[in-house]
Amino acid sequence: DGKLLNLTANEALEHGITDSIAKTTDEALSSLGYVNYSTEYAEEDWATKLAKFASTQWVSSLLLVIGVLAMVIEIFAPGFGIPGIISLFSFGLFFGANLFVGNASWISIFMFVLGVLLIVVEMFIPGFGLPGVSGLILLFLGIGTSMQSLEHAITAIFISMLTGILAVIILFKYGFKSSLFDRITLFTSS
Repeated sequence: DGKLLNLTANEALEHGITDSIAKTTDEALSSLGYVNYSTEYAEEDWATKLAKFASTQWVSSLLLVIGVLAMVIEIFAPGFGIPGIISLFSFGLFFGANLFVGNASWISIFMFVLGVLLIVVEMFIPGFGLPGVSGLILLFLGIGTSMQSLEHAITAIFISMLTGILAVIILFKYGFKSSLFDRITLFTSS
């Protein structure tokens, strides 16, 4: 009395805790007295399968990493180009998939977008750092409230932050002198 009791299915039947044991759905329904019935099984469509796959921890983390890397490259490359489109697509797929499966809400997306806007404001209108810090907090809250669990969110944020910091370091150390950066940068003006 007062202790946790763990029983197998047979032990539960033996002690009268359960009425019967069923190995299949048909056995369970017939033990409940259903004789004439029909069963229908709903199958997931391709969009649901894709959303569930894209909202798993590692795919979500990968989408965030790609989004952050593309955003860093877009920030340092003048104009709006392919990295910006890749970043928007990655973040859109991340939030869209998590919204579709029920992990995210529109508030999460709003916090993320507002966070990005505040960081952009901080970059172009330097101030006391309040827009930048507020933007980072909203960015992390938007991502954090969009994933299955807090553990998944912290892991994804850590991986994407580390990747973003490394990308900035590599761009500043090697990127501006590389032939790849020369190919995506416009040096002439009209």
